[in-house]
Amino acid sequence: MDSITITLIITELHNAPAFDALSYTWENPLSQLIDDSSNFTDTVKFHLLCAGQKIPIKGNLHRALLRVRDLDLSRFGRSVSKYLFADAICINQGDHKEKAAQVRMMGEIFAAAEKVLGWLGPEDQTTPDVFTVIDSLSTIPRDRYAAVTAADLWKPEIYPSKLGISPLTYQHWLPLAAFLCRPFFERVWIIQEMVAAKEIFLICGTRVYTWETVSAALSFLAHSGWFLLLHTDQISVANVVPENIPVYQKLMKAKIHAGQSAWHLFHARNGMVVTGKAWTLPSLLLNHRYCKSKDARDRVYALLGIARKDHRPFDTQPHLQEVEYSDSMTAQRLFTRTARSLLRAWEDLSFLSHKGGTFATEVSGLPSWVPDYSVECMPDPLSRRASSCNWKAAGDLKWQADSRDLDSPYLDVQGFRVDTVQQLAADPVQADVDDMTPFWSSLADVANELPMPYPMSGSRNGTINISRLDILMRTLVADTYMTQHPAPPECATQFMSHICTELAREAIRGAVTPRSRWSKYLNLK
Repeated sequence: MDSITITLIITELHNAPAFDALSYTWENPLSQLIDDSSNFTDTVKFHLLCAGQKIPIKGNLHRALLRVRDLDLSRFGRSVSKYLFADAICINQGDHKEKAAQVRMMGEIFAAAEKVLGWLGPEDQTTPDVFTVIDSLSTIPRDRYAAVTAADLWKPEIYPSKLGISPLTYQHWLPLAAFLCRPFFERVWIIQEMVAAKEIFLICGTRVYTWETVSAALSFLAHSGWFLLLHTDQISVANVVPENIPVYQKLMKAKIHAGQSAWHLFHARNGMVVTGKAWTLPSLLLNHRYCKSKDARDRVYALLGIARKDHRPFDTQPHLQEVEYSDSMTAQRLFTRTARSLLRAWEDLSFLSHKGGTFATEVSGLPSWVPDYSVECMPDPLSRRASSCNWKAAGDLKWQADSRDLDSPYLDVQGFRVDTVQQLAADPVQADVDDMTPFWSSLADVANELPMPYPMSGSRNGTINISRLDILMRTLVADTYMTQHPAPPECATQFMSHICTELAREAIRGAVTPRSRWSKYLNLK
């Protein structure tokens, strides 16, 4: 077993010598979708030698240090610094006070580092295909982004002429989707470490990339809309995946999609680089609900260091900058205090939409109005669909803050009735994930009851000439598509295409009848 000997130095940050910072995951770094981790020895304690003493560390940190020790950045015109900051070594994790103090400084530490070295873990059997995708997409000029549509993803024959790259197939896209689900991209602390960094190198096994190279590849996927199709449902429709290659079949059965955490991570850093401004705390909390952490409290604490400090809520709610890992500061208490503080700072009840569905909670004891910041927000708040649309039925009315204690589970609100719910479709959350047709069938039943012509406030005659199918489509997507509002007419065509696909699947099963679930949609006039 390779041994590593280190020397620890104690220094004030402002007097520290030039150093690099290591960004990594504490646990198994490999994608669970590909590797079952049976050979990963993260439960075994490795040791560093320091001043004649042994310091226990976990397997992934040991691998990362071995890789950094031999790292050569000369082709980038850089060299590895003599000193390295690694949190598991430099912070006493068993001392709550020291840990809290260091957590408050974490953003400053990574900002002061010469370079941040992101260890994504070793290579696996699919990473050569991932590297091919990154190498190809990162070379596409921005002026070619508009040359393709989302549908072109499954037309590799047009890649050379439209994009100037070699064809890529599902054998590349499936591994990429799994790669973006690696724990590195999902760890909440990674966000702060990446956003604060001056310069970043991402390391996967023997391969080293600059942040800019990987970012360029993902930027193309985002602008082209291809990232929306990087999940197994779309791939299974567009491709025939051979059954004799186990890794692809395993990925297909896992029902994966390109990790949302990865997209938001790159958006967080690149957005700050472009604007030169830090993100507000509410934006960070909402955008990174897909991330993970062992301690639910870190879903708030890990984002404080990069949140904009000269803006709400910190100007009126300075206590939000406090970090406390005591037993009394539970996740339930922290989330309640955070939610109430945000409401008070903005006087805006739209924060209640961050709660998500009642099913979306893992932290017990949360009041009904407090979001569980440790799970993703589903459904997505309307405010994230399109910035050009005003989603506030209350206009400019402000919430009149109550005087209750920050820890109180009760919230006093004011409001008025806009309308009355007349009919409900089936709850998609309760549906069988392998058969959503009952949910879609109930939607068709609701749509069939809509009055025609459809009433529309603000229109010339108080109604609008639009089909029930179009109404349903626009309602389902909140009349937005890729931040466009209203949604373009092409969305109706795509919606009908989806319906026809489902009808075809029913036909294959011999289930199509005049009253079959998908046949109902053909009657929506």
